[in-house]
Amino acid sequence: MSRWVRRSLLIGAAVLSVGLLAAGLLWRRGPEPLLYQDKTLRVWAAQLYDPAQKPRDEASAALRAMGPRAVPELVGLLQARNSIFRKLVWSIPRAVPRRLRLFILRNVRIPDAAFVRRSAAHALSTIGPDAHAAVPALARALRDSEREVRWEAAQALGAIGEQSVKELLDALAATDPELRMLAATALRRAGPAAKSAVPALVAGLEDESEAVQTASASALVAIGAPAVPALLDAIENKHGPARQAAAKVLMSLSPSRRIAVPPLLQMVRDHDPDSRRQAIQTLAAVRATDEASLGAIIAALQDASPDVRLAAANALGQLSWKAQTAVPALTATLGDESAEIRKAAAQSLGRIGPPAKSAVAELIRLAQDADQSVRAAAADALQRIEPPTIPDPVGGTNR
Repeated sequence: MSRWVRRSLLIGAAVLSVGLLAAGLLWRRGPEPLLYQDKTLRVWAAQLYDPAQKPRDEASAALRAMGPRAVPELVGLLQARNSIFRKLVWSIPRAVPRRLRLFILRNVRIPDAAFVRRSAAHALSTIGPDAHAAVPALARALRDSEREVRWEAAQALGAIGEQSVKELLDALAATDPELRMLAATALRRAGPAAKSAVPALVAGLEDESEAVQTASASALVAIGAPAVPALLDAIENKHGPARQAAAKVLMSLSPSRRIAVPPLLQMVRDHDPDSRRQAIQTLAAVRATDEASLGAIIAALQDASPDVRLAAANALGQLSWKAQTAVPALTATLGDESAEIRKAAAQSLGRIGPPAKSAVAELIRLAQDADQSVRAAAADALQRIEPPTIPDPVGGTNR
């Protein structure tokens, strides 16, 4: 192809682009956009991503001030797509004369539909519950082709709260694990307003996707007290990872010991060592110091599983002086074959303090242990149980 023919084609393409530009400028005229302080919603939404904190704060304040008035237009922005016209214009060959190319590009925005959708979702999140009319559009945006848009849509649904829960429950039942994870993440942000989602989130603790399990657990923690009955039911009636996950979530919720201890004591007798270990850790976390709980933890110092014995030794240390009935068993545990368990037993005796005085002789022996960390733990425990005496300047001694 000759140079003259190529140049003619390029000029023809440029002329066609100018024509399309003119047609596009005429065609895109629509309803006047909402203005606030002389800025459009599109500009305010984009400003949420400004690198500086002050412009971001200004954008947040503006969006909250507009509130529900901004929602219809933001829903429209949430559906932004790059037109064929815009893509065509921005694909003009660089061989087109520079002035002509600049004229065209100055009059047509860069194809930025993904950023527009993302910023619209972020703006709806900023408005919060007053943006409830956008829930259906945001639920569709959870399935957007762009990851950033999906994430912002989830955050917005969570910020809207209770009125998003039905849509989020539908997403939590989807076949796509990422969609389930996003739904659980949104429910976490909704917090106590998502209490009706508790059964589905408890089921999510045994999801095939680890990300969904983690997000479900975080959501249950955020929901708080309303999640406790369902978690206790799972601890009592489920087995394996689901039971363990429910007990682990319970650690963060400070439930009443009266209702939490019975199913946990049942779990301590589980055939699965991971479940026994988690039950002991949860009993310590809820500060269960009743006779039955202490007895179960003390008995676990002789469990066949080293992980369970270690959990028991650490748990007794968490309970501090309230675990002083465990001193004889912890003293015996100083002879465990595992250096890590010997160390944990010594540390727990140190945390019990002076009531563990009967363990001093064994701790002195342990101070010569082959393992350096065990020796250090034994020495520290001795300091805590029998603090060194300090000579009194007038002839007595002080502790």
